[in-house]
Amino acid sequence: MRALLAMCLVSVLSATAVAQEDEPTDDERAAMHFHAAQSYFDDENFEQALVEFQAARELSERPELIYNVGLTLERLGRWGEAAEAHRQFLAAAPDHPDAGEAERRMTRAEERAERERETGELVAPGDDDDQQDASTGPGALPWAVLGASAALGVAALGTGLAAHGIHGELEDDCPGGVCSADRAGDIDRGRALGRASTALSFIALAGAVTGVILFFVGGDDDDGLALDVAPTRGGGYVQGRLTF
Repeated sequence: MRALLAMCLVSVLSATAVAQEDEPTDDERAAMHFHAAQSYFDDENFEQALVEFQAARELSERPELIYNVGLTLERLGRWGEAAEAHRQFLAAAPDHPDAGEAERRMTRAEERAERERETGELVAPGDDDDQQDASTGPGALPWAVLGASAALGVAALGTGLAAHGIHGELEDDCPGGVCSADRAGDIDRGRALGRASTALSFIALAGAVTGVILFFVGGDDDDGLALDVAPTRGGGYVQGRLTF
């Protein structure tokens, strides 16, 4: 269902819950904290970004927020806490598309925390961290959309061939284009298959275009969530940031 909905939209816009006439909902408040955190992160004000991400997490159960907390703790060099945040994310969403990346980050953070305990010296975030952020590929949604588009393309081809076969039979059995009354059902069936093939072809094409777009804008979401890859001021990238 998610893939079929995505094919109906050339771009996917994530939104907060519908605004209430009175006070904002917890989800809306979490969205405000998230966007504030995103802005602080882009400005490399990681201390304040952490405060805002944690505030958003207190209002929302979305596991991606834990991932953001872990990423921010990494930028602060708080390796033990970062490892724990990634561990919590994996416990909350073991099948998430970024679970493998979170596990790798958790292991790296644990190793750095252990190194700090052994040497008594702080381990600062390295230049390789941003490069590793950028290495994560697109989520599952673009593949799902492209897979559904391919299936619809096959269905369009099948119905088109069936319609062509019926048309060929009618040409042979109806000289001069005049068919007997008992072939009326075949005529209707051929027309219906032809229309279905055309419609499926257009939907498959729209889905293919949408899938390609999703590879560039990101997106693997449930309940209005979307993960993206966005540049930081230093030229690196942050993977797994949540869009409300």
